[in-house]
Amino acid sequence: IPIMPSKKISEERKLASRNKEKKRNIDINEAFVSLQNSFSAIPFITRRRKVPKVKMLRLAIKYIDHLERILHNEQHVSWSPLQRPSPYCPPRPLKMEDFENIAAEEFNERNSYTNRLHEDDRFAEICQPRSHQSKESTDSSTLYIDPPNLTPIDTP
Repeated sequence: IPIMPSKKISEERKLASRNKEKKRNIDINEAFVSLQNSFSAIPFITRRRKVPKVKMLRLAIKYIDHLERILHNEQHVSWSPLQRPSPYCPPRPLKMEDFENIAAEEFNERNSYTNRLHEDDRFAEICQPRSHQSKESTDSSTLYIDPPNLTPIDTP
């Protein structure tokens, strides 16, 4: 068995690693193109321009959440953010059309990573071990992770 110099092996590993990463990036970009193309099936989303990947993922997550809420027959609390339920404006079943406001809000929000930084801080706090758990029921190293709030933070 011929022995290859370590420098040649190292170069081959680097090349293999670069090729693997390149393939992974191509696969991710193809998946995003597929997701972007599927947006035509989502109501109230038009393809006027390319949607940033982060916004695309947020919209997909919110759309799936909206569909789940419809499946569970959740009630739409009010007709607008300023209205409160009343006898004149009772809660009504959530509809597909209600996603229009959600999509519009997401499209109008800037990709502010300052807001995301604060969300990350809150997520780190959520991931801390809960001290109120009894030692008998859980191991002290067990973490209870609640999902982060996906609602955008409004900044003045």
